[in-house]
Amino acid sequence: MIQIITLLITIISLITPVFALIFLGAALQAGSFFSENFLKEMNQFIYKISLPCLVFYKLIERPISNGLFSTTSILAIGLTLFSILGTWLIASRFSKNEDKAPFAQGCYRSNYAIIGLVLASEFFGQAGLREATILLSLTVPLYNLAAVFLLERYSEKPIKLGLFIISFLKSPITLACFLGLGFSVMELSMPNPLLTSIQFLSQVTLPLALISIGSKLLTGPSLIGTSNKALLCVFIKLIIMPFLFVLAGLIIQVPPLQLGILFLLGASPTSVASYVMTQSYGANDMLIGRVVVLSTLASSISISIGLTILSFLNLIPAFG
Repeated sequence: MIQIITLLITIISLITPVFALIFLGAALQAGSFFSENFLKEMNQFIYKISLPCLVFYKLIERPISNGLFSTTSILAIGLTLFSILGTWLIASRFSKNEDKAPFAQGCYRSNYAIIGLVLASEFFGQAGLREATILLSLTVPLYNLAAVFLLERYSEKPIKLGLFIISFLKSPITLACFLGLGFSVMELSMPNPLLTSIQFLSQVTLPLALISIGSKLLTGPSLIGTSNKALLCVFIKLIIMPFLFVLAGLIIQVPPLQLGILFLLGASPTSVASYVMTQSYGANDMLIGRVVVLSTLASSISISIGLTILSFLNLIPAFG
């Protein structure tokens, strides 16, 4: 019991700075520290410039040919596809079309690009961040592709293949994933001054992104009147998904570091981008908005408990 308590305290001490920045963002927003225009411009900067730079830089840091085709990478792709199809199957049973895509997104689409990367770095160091970025490059395009497809599928307008492809490819993070993978696999180099500039941009990403997430917690839908669908969605996202990801990793016998990264891939809360995309398509943004807020708040507890259990069982590398 003492060992478990010690582990939990260690994990909480490591995870606290991450969620402290999220709560700082919420506090600053509550105090009207940010203007709406500033928040909008900061979010545009993060999602269109600095976050793609971070993904691109981490992918080209070293050749990733071996990591790209590793058992863990293939497993992550399979689990992501399984989670998309599984949650779509559950959502398809709902009577209202406007609930289907938001529910599925809330279950499978995680904020792994931000919270997952931060936690991977915090708990597993640069090696963990490297592994996490490889999985990010493989799973985020699937997240985006499925999100566009589901929102188009249940919108009032029929899917147009050309617009569907354009909507998928115009995502800056998707482009950064493809470019980073291309540069890394072909072992292409960049001029040092340009590479250094990209590195500088990537370094400001995670703190700003965490504060940005926090600022959105108070601008989204209120948790008052949260529906059973939203609660079920959060339960699937924070409990079922990480359990399935870890179970699959144990069955395949992936290395401890990769198992920890798989856990973070499954356990990260629902992506804020899900709320933005749902709004743009006129689907049930109240449902997904509440899922984003609730899963972000609750993930500080669920991730702490999950990492404590995995560490106590010696299934992931020691940290702290």
